[in-house]
Amino acid sequence: TPLPAGAAAHDRPRASAPARRWPWIAGAAAALLTLGTVIAVSRSPAPDGGLPAPIAVAALTNETGDSSLATWGRLAGDWLTQGLQEAGLVAVVPWPSALQASDWVAAERAAGRSADPVALLRQETGAGTVVTGAYYLVGDSLRFQLELTDARSGILLAALPPQTAVREDPEPAIRALRSRLMGTVAVRLDERLVELPGVTQRPPTFDAYRAFDRGMSLYLSQDYGGATVAFRDAYARDTAFAAALLYAASAHLNRAQHAAVDSLLGQLRPRRAELGRHDELQLRYLDAVLVGDGPAALRAIEEAAAIAPASRASYNLALTALQLGRPTQALAALDRLNPDRGTMRGWSSYWTQRTHALHLLGRHPEERAAAQELRRRFPDRRVGLALEVRALAAAGQTAAIDSLLDDSRALPPDTYWSQGAAMVVAGEELLAHGHSGLADRYLERAVAWLANQLVRDPQNARHRYWIGSALYDLRRWADAAPYFASLVEDQPAEVDNRGLVAMVHARQGDPDGAIRRLGPAPAYDRGQHTAYRARLAAVAGDTDRALSLLSEALAQGVDAFPWLHATAHHDLAPLAEDPRYRQLFGVRP
Repeated sequence: TPLPAGAAAHDRPRASAPARRWPWIAGAAAALLTLGTVIAVSRSPAPDGGLPAPIAVAALTNETGDSSLATWGRLAGDWLTQGLQEAGLVAVVPWPSALQASDWVAAERAAGRSADPVALLRQETGAGTVVTGAYYLVGDSLRFQLELTDARSGILLAALPPQTAVREDPEPAIRALRSRLMGTVAVRLDERLVELPGVTQRPPTFDAYRAFDRGMSLYLSQDYGGATVAFRDAYARDTAFAAALLYAASAHLNRAQHAAVDSLLGQLRPRRAELGRHDELQLRYLDAVLVGDGPAALRAIEEAAAIAPASRASYNLALTALQLGRPTQALAALDRLNPDRGTMRGWSSYWTQRTHALHLLGRHPEERAAAQELRRRFPDRRVGLALEVRALAAAGQTAAIDSLLDDSRALPPDTYWSQGAAMVVAGEELLAHGHSGLADRYLERAVAWLANQLVRDPQNARHRYWIGSALYDLRRWADAAPYFASLVEDQPAEVDNRGLVAMVHARQGDPDGAIRRLGPAPAYDRGQHTAYRARLAAVAGDTDRALSLLSEALAQGVDAFPWLHATAHHDLAPLAEDPRYRQLFGVRP
């Protein structure tokens, strides 16, 4: 279930910052448990998606009617057992013990007595999960089938896709069955995946799972480039593994590589009828995100979250709701998720989105508590400092802001969410809450801090962005202009860069030049572009058009919406008393 969430996924989208657009799956969200040198998985206790241990594999039943083929059932059981033992994912009943129990089952049946292989293997070996299967003669081919059953309850846990090979050489089918069984077990034990119907209903091969697991680990660390490579590799190893391609699309989206997303989804669209309902909804969701159809994206992800409420879809629902200006719905979706379990474990952006929702709802003490929890759990995620400062500024608690900024002096300066960035956030939020005098103090401090850093490193795009923002907030339009222009030189296609240059031209009395510099609407990420058009209309004094464009932007989805009331404060201030504006920026469903 891939949400496009860059460097501080789902944080404030900034010019020249690590790309972070519409995070769909937002990375692996489960803690990883390393088992020797084999593979990292997360265990989930049965029956909640796990597998009762140990696992026993019965000899496969020969249903061909040809006794000369009987050896293949015993050989298959042996190979399957070896595969599970080599994977090291869960305790496995040794093959001699499982074979002895299988022989007893066969003897009971030969004597005409009823024999339940699952119950007897549990009785004889103590197995918690039993793998049973059979093979059939279909023309000149042998077809092998496997099932996993909870030996305690008798509930069928999984039925693997059948594998077929020519009668004279069934080994390829058995090898494929072994890889598929190992993948099934790995998925059932991985709490990141066990809630995903598309994966559990059609598990990948073990090789594909291992590549996918690497991708999830990289996603968790927000290494989206590495994650993309691993997810693509997983799909290449098992082209029926649609979830891997959807996750790869999500990783590309987090880097604002929309054309790459479109290309990957293009591989799945012709196969839409083959996808499970959950995967098909994820595809529909990403398609809607690409074209800027926010309501369609919301409907698709709501349905996906209803199918799998504990999956990443619920997180994506929260993110999408925020981008459409619906913080109440976003918070409700986050409340349904456990940040210490399954898909949210280890995912820092859960707390980022929680602060965003609480901020928009005006619940600033809770917002600060969520930011503090983010900092406690993820001390390397520097966005936590800015989020806590924002909550304090919204409440006008400048003494606490000063204490927090003082404590952050020793932090490395060359990061996106630097101490200078936190000063800008404080100033903007104080401005948005009517404390202009206090705001200017923090903004001037930010300019001095960032200017000092730029003397040391003039090419630092992050510092250039933040100092330009601070100068814009101080109404020093001409001073901000060269910083924003330099960002366009670095990344001319970036909507935020062009938008900021457009704003300073509008502020300097050049509305036509502003429109030219913003440029036409992009093929993707239209909400950001429309929001800048709304800001330009507001600066030009066209209130009706500005409000209409703001409404359109929210329907398309605005990554930066939780920040917009503060970053665009001067631009949108003329609209503040209009009831339509208050409806757009007030508490919405």
